Amino acid sequence: MANNKRYEGTRLQGGRRMVTVTSGLDTHPLSFPADLVGSDFHFTAGDFIWGYRGSGPRDLAAALAYDLLSAHKGSLFHLRLARNFESPIYTEIVVCLPREGWVLNDHEIIEVVRNSVIENPADYTGGIFTTARGLVWGYENRPGHDNLAAEDLAMFAIGVDTEIRSYLESILRLPDATVDILLDPFEHWKHSHYLRPD
Repeated sequence: MANNKRYEGTRLQGGRRMVTVTSGLDTHPLSFPADLVGSDFHFTAGDFIWGYRGSGPRDLAAALAYDLLSAHKGSLFHLRLARNFESPIYTEIVVCLPREGWVLNDHEIIEVVRNSVIENPADYTGGIFTTARGLVWGYENRPGHDNLAAEDLAMFAIGVDTEIRSYLESILRLPDATVDILLDPFEHWKHSHYLRPD
């Protein structure tokens, strides 16, 4: 996937900092996912920080993950998937950024995440499984779905599997073997709950 995005962090007068996103001819401030405001984050509108370990840099990692790794903005599905990959952005990029300012290209961030996942897929299987299972359970327990046919649930679970597989292959460009490892727990759960033979 070629986003061709550039992220730039600058220090403003008074000590405040700003992160902008440039894509083509458009440059705008990096925004924070509205779904995360008021959760376990400490974001102050328009003021990202970096260069040390702490809650503020974690917020920046979350915003970068969402902006770069969410293929469809506003999709809770993609927000949840992107959140699985905040950790390497935080530990290997954000805490190491020079405090006076920096520039990062999208491919640099994706490469860090990709390498981390390939080297340590077991670190990500739990998060991927929880995301996938949560989506299926959410669908199953949605109001009006009390009498869903087993076939409908099975097809939805297969669709979740397919969508996540496509995401991992297109956004992170992960090899098939790594994708199989990441989805293995969900595959087992999906088969035992929804694809059992009669």
